[in-house]
Amino acid sequence: MSKKKKIGIIITVILAIIVISSIVYVNDYYRPMPYATEVLADNNISSNVSITETDDYIYFEYKEKNNITNKEIKAKKGLIFYPGGKVAYESYVPFAKKLSKRGYDVAIVKMPLNLAIIDTNKANSIIEKYGNVEWVIGGHSLGGTAASIFVHNNPDKTKGIVFLASYPSENLSNINIKGLSIVGTKDGVLDKKSFDESLSKFPKNTTFEIINGGNHGYFGYYGFQEGDNNATISREKQEKETVNIIDKFLKSI
Repeated sequence: MSKKKKIGIIITVILAIIVISSIVYVNDYYRPMPYATEVLADNNISSNVSITETDDYIYFEYKEKNNITNKEIKAKKGLIFYPGGKVAYESYVPFAKKLSKRGYDVAIVKMPLNLAIIDTNKANSIIEKYGNVEWVIGGHSLGGTAASIFVHNNPDKTKGIVFLASYPSENLSNINIKGLSIVGTKDGVLDKKSFDESLSKFPKNTTFEIINGGNHGYFGYYGFQEGDNNATISREKQEKETVNIIDKFLKSI
């Protein structure tokens, strides 16, 4: 076998390994639980929340009719949500719909390769299209970190930021914005050391909340996450507490 042919075979093998590795990586992510997809499919017209799905996001729009004037009431505030790293966006549908029912618009952003860190500015398209809504941005895990980059680069576009089992990578302490941090006591994935080292980077006006018995994965509906601890409360209870805390936070904006 000639040297040129050997080199050709080696290059072919290397390319094949790269292609196979890429396919494995793209398909290696946490899928949504059946309940999450059921909630997404249930777009009941009698509900005060309508769901619209595009190539870039799922939008939960709050609408309600005033019984006296018969006029339509729309949300004045909303949350743009970045999913956790390698977690399917549908996994956050139950949380988003429950929060929207409290009187808010919620947008779950779809990210390339399920990694919000790849396109941190994706919230811009939602803010531009729904300019009548006063927006807060947030995310779960790596999604919260990506949201902090957006706020750092666009300090005047949102009124607040929400971190679910997450922390900022950028310094937001000098930006005039409200912050909210929610962490479960049984979280086995969140890097506690990095979280503590990032405390000075949170907005100065940040509220820190703890969910007793909550873990990392129960902020969404995608099953058990590798490295996490078993929660001592139900997924539904953690979701309810999360919605209550964020509802209170949004009311303060």
